[in-house]
Amino acid sequence: MQERHQNDALYFKDLAQGTRDCVIPYIESVKKIPENCVVLEVGCGRGGNLYPFLERGLRVVGIDKDDASVKFATEFFKNCGHVEKLTLLNENFYEVDPDSVPKANLVVIRDVLEHMANRESFFKRLKEFLADDAIIFNAFPPWRMPFGGHHQGCKSKLLSKIPWLHLLPRVAFEAILRVFGEDEKYIKNLRAEVRDTKLSIYGYKRLLKRTGFKIEKETWYFINPSYKIKFGLTPRVLPGIMRLPHICDFYTTAHYSIIRR
Repeated sequence: MQERHQNDALYFKDLAQGTRDCVIPYIESVKKIPENCVVLEVGCGRGGNLYPFLERGLRVVGIDKDDASVKFATEFFKNCGHVEKLTLLNENFYEVDPDSVPKANLVVIRDVLEHMANRESFFKRLKEFLADDAIIFNAFPPWRMPFGGHHQGCKSKLLSKIPWLHLLPRVAFEAILRVFGEDEKYIKNLRAEVRDTKLSIYGYKRLLKRTGFKIEKETWYFINPSYKIKFGLTPRVLPGIMRLPHICDFYTTAHYSIIRR
């Protein structure tokens, strides 16, 4: 397990830096973010992705159902003074009244979609929160990538470094986790929010088509841009010749896209 998984402040800092260095430039390669932009993040967690938008003076709305994460974000932003344009909702997204928040010109969904069990309902619901000109940034790791099982968060240093371990049959994978001392709560979480909700690149594209969204830009990364902060690795885009349907999921560590209705 990396230190960032145990240190809220460090995790926040890493997310914020990744948004400054990777996410915002990617968004602005499609559309310049205007000064009057309203930014919505669904699954905002501790708020690290939101901070760079607040630094720009933008109106920001974050929604997350995890009590501890939203509590951390609320205290952090209160202490640093960025509260006047911030709305944090500690609620289930499906229970939020769309009319209670301003319509979003930009939606950020970063490393969240792969954990959702009801993605089709999510995208249909999301339309109610969008302004007419809204664009959506989405980033996720394909299920079959080396650490698509999110087992890099294991307490065992050995297990956290074994690629494709999660592709073993579920019974075998979970048995190995138990042998190495991972607790049942962690194993249950991996099952419910990772294994049972696994998402492929082409599954994502089919989802967008079913729910009435189109891709404006997409990028397959052989080396995830966030790995620069985590591991000091230079981001690498997957060459077009290697974008083999379904097979590319095994070595694409991140898929970025800009979508709109």
